[in-house]
Amino acid sequence: MKDAWAWSFSVLSIFEQCRKKYYHLKVKKDVKDGDSQASQEGKHIHDALHHRVIKGTPLPVPMRHMESMAARFADAAGEKFGEMRMALNADFEPRGFFAKDVWVRAVLDLLIIRDNRATLIDWKTGKKKLDWTQLQLSAAVLSRLMPEITEFKLVFVWLRDSDASIETIYKSDLKAVWLKFLPRVQKIGAARLTTDFPATEGPLCGWCPVTSCPNWVDRD
Repeated sequence: MKDAWAWSFSVLSIFEQCRKKYYHLKVKKDVKDGDSQASQEGKHIHDALHHRVIKGTPLPVPMRHMESMAARFADAAGEKFGEMRMALNADFEPRGFFAKDVWVRAVLDLLIIRDNRATLIDWKTGKKKLDWTQLQLSAAVLSRLMPEITEFKLVFVWLRDSDASIETIYKSDLKAVWLKFLPRVQKIGAARLTTDFPATEGPLCGWCPVTSCPNWVDRD
């Protein structure tokens, strides 16, 4: 039986961080990556913003300082999609998010469509760390679902700073995005074929769920 596997930006990041971690999480599947307090808080904030922008539900009192930022997107003109799940097969054809032949997945915190323009929003709860790669991949996947879109505005919303970073790319740029990702993704396929999953020691080893790894550090 053919080895069926899918990737996303986060899965690719895990693989490039440590192949052994990827192996246990995505191949052997004998461990799960537990939610930290920070990630749980992030999910809570994302859920609240989704309900505020898409459904008009008031933000919880501790998040009222985010209201002016959320209102800007809630009031923006265009068709809105929150927590939008997207997936393609290996032929770059749209698929259901959990279809058996899915090859790549992407999730958008918020998408606003107006005419042939798309605004892709990513809520950021941490410190500013500008890297457009993930939103570029999301734009490339979205283009296969909505081929009429010719302009993609990528927006990071820095909730801690009440600020935003914006970059605009065009449909003609997306081939270069795929060409940037494909060599990296091919390394996952090669590793799965050869079962080459060495451990990589790094500063996050103490937070890794693979406690059997010799590089794991007990933080307690």
